[in-house]
Amino acid sequence: MSKYKPLNTSARAGQMDRRITIEKATVTQSTSGAETIVWSTRATVWASKEVVQRGMSQSLEADQILSITEYLFTIRDLDGVNAKDRILDGTVYYDIMNVKRPNRRFIELQTAELV
Repeated sequence: MSKYKPLNTSARAGQMDRRITIEKATVTQSTSGAETIVWSTRATVWASKEVVQRGMSQSLEADQILSITEYLFTIRDLDGVNAKDRILDGTVYYDIMNVKRPNRRFIELQTAELV
């Protein structure tokens, strides 16, 4: 059983109370052969946001311990969104870890914020 509870399928517009930008990554290559990731806007949509797990997971990256907070964003169905994308909410970026489609109307985006 998943720890993520789906948004009520009869969700009212008021539950989707924030504008988020979904960005997709494109890998470009310079003349020297170095690869660079460039982010571009896939879509700007209304979403709801729930905290799923706050600071419980920790990861060791570049010799630093990072606190990971997981969030669940729910949006109306949108083609092409995948776990290679990211979300910009205000000034904070969230990595998309998983994309679920509980029904044909909504998408649940399980995300992580590294702190």
